[in-house]
Amino acid sequence: MIKKFLFDLSGFANYRELWLNRLIVLLAFVLPFSEGFAKKILAVIFLLWLSTLNKEKIFNTLKERPIIYFGILTLAMLLSVVYTTEYSYNLTLFNRFVIYILLPMMIISSSVRKDYIMIVISGFLFSMFISEVISYGILFDFWLELKHGYPVYFMPHVFYGVLLSFTILIMTYHATRIQNKLYKMVIIFFILTMIGNLVISGARTGQIILVLSFILTNLLFYKIKMRLILKIVLLPIIISSIAYNVYPKFKVRADRIIIDIEQVVEKQNYNTPLGTRIGGYVLTYKMIQSNTIFENLFGHGAGDIHKEKAEASKKYFGGKMFEQEYFSQFHSSYMDVFGWLGLVGLVLTVLFLYSIYRIKIEDEFLRYIKLSLFFVLVFAYFPDSGLDSQYVMLLTSIFIGLLLVQQRLEREEITPIIESDNSINNRAKD
Repeated sequence: MIKKFLFDLSGFANYRELWLNRLIVLLAFVLPFSEGFAKKILAVIFLLWLSTLNKEKIFNTLKERPIIYFGILTLAMLLSVVYTTEYSYNLTLFNRFVIYILLPMMIISSSVRKDYIMIVISGFLFSMFISEVISYGILFDFWLELKHGYPVYFMPHVFYGVLLSFTILIMTYHATRIQNKLYKMVIIFFILTMIGNLVISGARTGQIILVLSFILTNLLFYKIKMRLILKIVLLPIIISSIAYNVYPKFKVRADRIIIDIEQVVEKQNYNTPLGTRIGGYVLTYKMIQSNTIFENLFGHGAGDIHKEKAEASKKYFGGKMFEQEYFSQFHSSYMDVFGWLGLVGLVLTVLFLYSIYRIKIEDEFLRYIKLSLFFVLVFAYFPDSGLDSQYVMLLTSIFIGLLLVQQRLEREEITPIIESDNSINNRAKD
């Protein structure tokens, strides 16, 4: 694979296409490390893509449902400047949507060669392995000081938990397929270090995403057999139980969930980590009741929603039972989108996610990745604002792009067979 990446020039129309594929691999590799460097790579990728583009590529790319739905969502974000007074944040989010999701999806889905799909995925997995080494180096004070209790250097631990959950799912598939015992042991060790990192870092969002995504991905992928169901459900329960009894920090944060729920139910106190997430949904419900029909349909705009949230939180959660600064965001991508673009934006977001699930792929490994990505994003959008995180956005666009490449390739393989069958049938009729 490395030899092909470095030296194989066959099959490329020109050097621009070759370097376009190589830079996409580099983009996947730098994803966990630097959003600034990733943005610079994206700029170069975009220029190379423009120089290799043709009408057929554009037409085929624009027909893909994830691109259609997210393109409409992006356009809605731009149009919302018409009815918002603080339009600067609308334009900021519009730029992020274009730069980190829409354009990379279009570029990757129309440019990556079949033999580069696995190279791009391997580049991402290798970078996650390096980030794990760095993370444990921070934990044991080998090179950087541990800050805030989280052994994560390059991004907020919440979003790192999303990347870890997705990587664990991919590596779990590999562990069940590889026959070489040494490689299998290495992969299992890698999986255990990532699970350990989720436990140590206290990334409860990542832990919940992993458990739910692991169960649902495997149940759907393996066609639901009773014995397998028990194994799939029991495995995360066993791991969680071991972590609860062995690692004190995990126990404290697990117990904290119960305490936070009691605070919300008994005292309506939302000034806790879990309370802020529950409170985001409660606040949204309160705002829906006082919104106009237009605001419920099309939102307040990304700029004005901050002011509207502040006023609503003061009105409904004033006094010591609620501290307004906890609601600087809704702590949910679904509620954020509803606040920005109303019911229209929320429906488009759900359609975008569902379009990932609807991508038709026969290849086993990539079908497993499709299910993993779908469930990870669905659950990641509930407790946090991942939709405007550059790291989660790039993860989304890179892997949707690869899935669309595979879908297109499989279509192209099937089409000649169908045409051949039709030709035979026509001759038989004659």
